[in-house]
Amino acid sequence: MVKKKLVVALCTILVACAVIILGYYMMEGSLGATRYLRLNYMNGSQVEFMVNKRTKFSDLPVNEREGYTFRGWAINEEGTIMDINSLIGDVDSLFAVYTKNSYMVELDLNGGTLDNKTGSITYNVLFEDSIELGNPTKVGYTFNTWNSSSIKSTLDGNKLTVGAEDVKLTASYKANRHYVTVDYAGGTYNGKTSEYKKLLYDDFFTLHTPERKGYIFSGYDISGG
Repeated sequence: MVKKKLVVALCTILVACAVIILGYYMMEGSLGATRYLRLNYMNGSQVEFMVNKRTKFSDLPVNEREGYTFRGWAINEEGTIMDINSLIGDVDSLFAVYTKNSYMVELDLNGGTLDNKTGSITYNVLFEDSIELGNPTKVGYTFNTWNSSSIKSTLDGNKLTVGAEDVKLTASYKANRHYVTVDYAGGTYNGKTSEYKKLLYDDFFTLHTPERKGYIFSGYDISGG
C-alpha cells in the first residue's frame, strides 16, 4: 500500500515537471529567443537591452537629456523615426533621436527703451544657443547690466547662453550725475555769492532766497537744461 502511494506521488511530480518544461518551451516558441539589442544614445553612451520578438519600441528604456525632448528610435543616426507602438523586429542596433527644447527669454527693460520697444521683450531661444541682448537706454540714467533669474543660463557681458529653463533678465541702470551752479547775480545768501551742487538724476535741493541791496528777488532763470 505504501509502495503504491509512493509511485502515485512520483508520477504526480513527474507530470508537474513535464507541464512546467512544456510551458517553458511553448513560451519560448511564442516569444522567440531572447537576444541583446544595442541602444545608442545622443551623448555617445550605449546600452545592451534584452529583447524578444514581441518587444515594442515603447518597451525600450529612454535616456532623458536635460534641454532635449526624446522623439523616438531610428535604425541609424539619420534614419526615420519608428512607430513607438510597433515591434522592433530583427534590428540589432537602434539610435535614440532627440530635439532641442526652446525656452522663453524675457527682457524687462525696467523703464528703458531697446530697439524702440518699451516694457518687456520676449524671445524663444533653443537650448545652448546664444543671443546678444543689447544696451537699453533710459532718460537720466546709464545702462549698467542685466540681472538674470536663471541658475542654468550663463551671461557673459551682454551675451546670454540659454540653459534648460525659461529666463527673465532685468535691466539695471546708474543715475547720471549732474553739476548745478546757483549764481545769486550780485546778491548773497549766508554770505555766499553762489553755490555749487553735485546731484544725481531725480535728486532735488531747495533753492534759497538771496538778498541784494536795492533789489527785490523775483526768481531764478534756468540755463543748460
